[in-house]
Amino acid sequence: MPRYRKVSMITLQQYIATWIHQLVTFFQTLWDRWFGQVLTFEDSLIKVRVGRSIAEGGFSVVLKAIDLNPGNNVYALKRIQCIEEETRQSCLKEITIHHELQKGQPQNAKYLMPLYGVAWEDNRWCYMLFPLLPHSLRAEVHRRIFMNGKNDVFESRVAPWSESVVLQIFQHLLHSVSILHHAGYSHCDIKLENILCKGSNMTHLMTPILMDFGSVGPIYRSLTTRQNVLEIADIASQHTTVSYRPPELFAGEVRVGDIDIDYRKVDVWSCGCVLFAILFGASPSESEFHRRTGRLQIVDCTQLKVLQDVPRPSLELPSGQWYSSDMLSLISWILNKNRHERPTIPEIQARVQQLLNPHTTTMDIEMPPPPNNNDFFFDTDVRANLFHERAKAY
Repeated sequence: MPRYRKVSMITLQQYIATWIHQLVTFFQTLWDRWFGQVLTFEDSLIKVRVGRSIAEGGFSVVLKAIDLNPGNNVYALKRIQCIEEETRQSCLKEITIHHELQKGQPQNAKYLMPLYGVAWEDNRWCYMLFPLLPHSLRAEVHRRIFMNGKNDVFESRVAPWSESVVLQIFQHLLHSVSILHHAGYSHCDIKLENILCKGSNMTHLMTPILMDFGSVGPIYRSLTTRQNVLEIADIASQHTTVSYRPPELFAGEVRVGDIDIDYRKVDVWSCGCVLFAILFGASPSESEFHRRTGRLQIVDCTQLKVLQDVPRPSLELPSGQWYSSDMLSLISWILNKNRHERPTIPEIQARVQQLLNPHTTTMDIEMPPPPNNNDFFFDTDVRANLFHERAKAY
């Protein structure tokens, strides 16, 4: 009898919790549709009602926004408080990059997050309107690999996706990065959290969209002076995620007079970390595998951990047999600590295409058109002037 009472009590608690959740959701939806702030984007003629917060950052918050025009489209509205001029310029930079990537290239929206509109309020608040993509690759990986928040998945579950699916997800991401590089930019903060999907079915998962251009920077940085070298690590600490950061961006890893930092190779390293995380659940520099069970263990990421070999589960354990030697070799090849020997994005695309189609000899890789150097590969001063001109427009 006590056992039945316990089950009944749990069921009642679940029922009450579900009822409360539905009630709260109803009132939130009601507020979003009828009582929120109305915001108009003059550049796109989109008029939205601002809803509740769905994500928060250091200087920004992402809000749900509902289109007041016919169709009731739902958007993600990024709001940034621009008290300082530096923050304002950062917003203008991000807006400019979106405009450059979208200008005359509507197909880029299949790979890179499109910007639907920009609005300013009292010259203190910047609003950027994006499509609402509710599924992050981080959430999908976590849902498939980890069970109930425990790291015992390797003993009780098969691999979340087939190698073919993983390679197609990765190939789509590589093309997104390639478009960015051909436009003269490096992303610098590629990670699972910055890759979104329109849904959780296989079609959506295999066509992820790269987002967050707040850390986007140039292709090269000089190492001709001591100040240049010191800035490399300082900029990296502000604009990159440590567990996806390559060795050359840590303090003491480059010296005055070394070959310029190629940030395309930085993005290559981050892509390799993303691939590892898709396979096992976390980036290699925050992962260890238990010697006896093969379970993934999350550890603190340090510079020393980044410089160590890529972790692998023992081949004698179930988790070590999830993926083929070709897949594991692909990761090791990408995560080359020597930045000069690290492969390029086109080289990785070719190898991934070969793994997807091992019986073909001709690589049919979709590549973006070559850039016009006069339009895209300008120096920092020219970029600054462009941002200043954009500021005048607002």
